[in-house]
Amino acid sequence: MEPPPRLYTYKGLFTESRSLDLTLKIVSTILSFLVFLFLLAWRISKKHYNNPPIDKRLCFHSFNDLCQNGSFRLTSFYASRRQKFPLVRGYLNKQNVLFVEDWKLITLYDRFPLLDLHYSSAPKSFRRKWCGLMIADDTLQFRSELIELVLLAFNSLPIKIFERIGHLGADPQLLGSILVSTNNCAKFEKRLDMWICSVYSEVFFFGPSEIFCETASDNTFCFGREKFILDLRECIISLESLHIHGNFIKKSDAFKAILQPFSDNPSSHNTNELITMFHSLIYPLIHYYLDKFLNSEIKENINNSDGNLEYLQTSEKPTNLLLQLINTYHYLKEEGSSNEFLTLTHIIHLLGECCLITRYIMNKTLKTLLTVLAIKPKWQDNVRKECKQFLEVQYNHKTQKSTSLCSHSISHLCMSLEHTQCLVWTKALIQETLRLCVPGWPFGCLRQALRDGEILKQDFAEGELVLFDEPSYYSDPDLWAADENGEGSTKYQPHRVFDPSRFIEKLPTAGNSTMLELSLPVHWAHNVFQRYTVCVPYQFIYLMLTTTLVHFFGTAWESYLTDEQIKPDYTDDFLMWSNDLPKADLRINFP
Repeated sequence: MEPPPRLYTYKGLFTESRSLDLTLKIVSTILSFLVFLFLLAWRISKKHYNNPPIDKRLCFHSFNDLCQNGSFRLTSFYASRRQKFPLVRGYLNKQNVLFVEDWKLITLYDRFPLLDLHYSSAPKSFRRKWCGLMIADDTLQFRSELIELVLLAFNSLPIKIFERIGHLGADPQLLGSILVSTNNCAKFEKRLDMWICSVYSEVFFFGPSEIFCETASDNTFCFGREKFILDLRECIISLESLHIHGNFIKKSDAFKAILQPFSDNPSSHNTNELITMFHSLIYPLIHYYLDKFLNSEIKENINNSDGNLEYLQTSEKPTNLLLQLINTYHYLKEEGSSNEFLTLTHIIHLLGECCLITRYIMNKTLKTLLTVLAIKPKWQDNVRKECKQFLEVQYNHKTQKSTSLCSHSISHLCMSLEHTQCLVWTKALIQETLRLCVPGWPFGCLRQALRDGEILKQDFAEGELVLFDEPSYYSDPDLWAADENGEGSTKYQPHRVFDPSRFIEKLPTAGNSTMLELSLPVHWAHNVFQRYTVCVPYQFIYLMLTTTLVHFFGTAWESYLTDEQIKPDYTDDFLMWSNDLPKADLRINFP
């Protein structure tokens, strides 16, 4: 008789059991050991994860706080410690944010591929369907190709467009009537916003073809242009609200039939309606230009032997940004670029973002310009004299009271920054306005990391926010001192002083007289010519502001304060910057 089989037992970690549980116990022991190794490795890696210091006072509750707060409020807080802490951590909506304070690092990492994704408060469902560069989420592909397309289209815009738009905007019987209309009871801020929307609509969608040609054959296209501009403005306002606040906080009569009262989290149905509105507005224009231009006149020029876009800048053919995007697409295709991914949806959404960014920056900078000129009548006289002389003497444009101010155009050469002896005061004033208004803040400054990376050996994780504090460059006291010797009153902070003369150099001439010349520091010239806000170049904003001032103050417009009790802090030479600018208005004072 055989003995019964022996039962093996394991008394290490568990109680006695049959041999059937031996394998399970060995596996459990190995897994416990692996978990221990994992926790140990995680602890060691955390110790070597480089983090900049955290300042809990640097806290923003929402993206809107960055838009509402004065740019210098953030910069002045760290002005004295920027050399010690080029990077610092703060919070945005309880989420860690890496603040890049050093302007050299901002310039170096502005086009860093891992930081191409811009932050937006819009719902994820909306961002996933949006194909623009600023609001789309990380699922958007071919970002670098889209940026190349938009920047090339902007750079190929003929400057003659800005000349004509300047005439159009200053004419009190055309777009200028929006600013001086006596029948309109709206506040000046709203009228100015409507004027800005009308101006960039002409540059982006219409151009001189339907505006300046009195014998335009296609009158049906001109019909309804005003309705298009008003509807587009409502779409841009809703898109901006969605981008900044995450909901539609501003509703209008035009949207009541589409956008019902919203909660804090807008439904996908409401956001879909907004996308539909953009498509219904811009889609017919795309087909209009495809049928009228590409299939007849411009298509022949695209296939010419030169193989470039110079004809778009030198020819007399009318154009606009929409048409330039279409032609740039065909040009890149002829050059062999892989742009098969591009659809009409990309073009429509990119145009919507260009409108949003341009409207935001123009409102900020133009209000500042008008207010500064209203506070400083002497500066306004300098600009008016310079612009009037420019229009009258240089290009035989006689300013007079007539039915139209748009009979002639001015040369684009003098508006360029490369011509340093023309419109010196006007250009310097605009440069100082751009410096203090920070055109890229905050839309182009708040990024979201696509993957893990590091800046100056400081790590950031995938999905973490990185904020380029551009005001730290625009107000760096080491770059914007009172003068080359560092002299000046210690009562004022030179970098916070509004002083256009910092961009003007006085050159001695014969007869003990002096001649003014525009003088841009190398770092600032690189900033103006090379930088852009998401997809809108700073050079484009400069040209819009330049042609506006030339035609406003060269044709008898005035800027004046609406509050006579305001007593700003200024001297004969400069003006102290204020976060709360007084209100200014416009009026015409014909001789």
